[in-house]
Amino acid sequence: YKTRRKDYMMMNTQQLKETADTLALQIIERQENFTKNLKGKYKFDYIDVASGNSVAIAKENVMSNLLSGMRIRASQNAIRLARSNLDYLKQMDREMNWRKETRMRHFLEYYKKFALGASVLIMFFIGAPLGSIIRKGGIGLPLVISTVAFLIFHILNTTFEKMGRELLLDPALAIWLPSLILAPIALWLTKSASSDTALVSGEWFSKILARINSKKS
Repeated sequence: YKTRRKDYMMMNTQQLKETADTLALQIIERQENFTKNLKGKYKFDYIDVASGNSVAIAKENVMSNLLSGMRIRASQNAIRLARSNLDYLKQMDREMNWRKETRMRHFLEYYKKFALGASVLIMFFIGAPLGSIIRKGGIGLPLVISTVAFLIFHILNTTFEKMGRELLLDPALAIWLPSLILAPIALWLTKSASSDTALVSGEWFSKILARINSKKS
C-alpha cells in the first residue's frame, strides 16, 4: 500500500476533512467485517440427524466425537486454517495501518494549510528584529542566526510531522508544535527590538570566535 502526497496535497480543507471522515468510516467498516469473517471460521457444531438442525457443542468434545482417522484429518485442516488466518491477520494489519496512516496524512495536510501561514509570520518576527537587536554585525550575523532559526524550525517540523504520520502524535499537535515552540522566541525578539535592546553585538561574536580559535591552536 502506498500513498502519494500529490493525491491529497492539492485538496482544499473541506475535501481533506471529508476524505478523512470517509476513511474513518471505512476503517470501522473493515474492522467489523474482519471480526465477522474471523468468527465465522471458528464455529464448532454438528448436524443433529433427528431434527436436521445445527447444534453447537463444546470445543473439548469435538475431537472425542470423531474417529481416529478423522481426528488426523481434522487436525491437519485446523493447522491449515490457522496458517490461513495468520496470513489474513497479517494482511489486515498492513491494510489497517495503511488506512490509518493515509487518514493521518490527510489530517496533517489539513492542519498544515493553517499552520504554514502562522509559521511564516513567526519566522518573520524572528528574522526582522535581529537587524536592530544585533549591533555592529552588519548583515552577516543576523543572516546566520536567521538561517540557524530556520534550520531549527525545519528539523522540528520534519520530526514532529514524521511522528504524526507514525500515529505517535495527534496530527494537530504534530503540525503546530514547531510554531508553538518558536513563538515565544519571536515574541521575545520583537519585544527586545521594540525596546531598542542590544541582544548581542558583533564585537561579542568576534570575541567568541577568537576564544574558539585560541583553544584550537
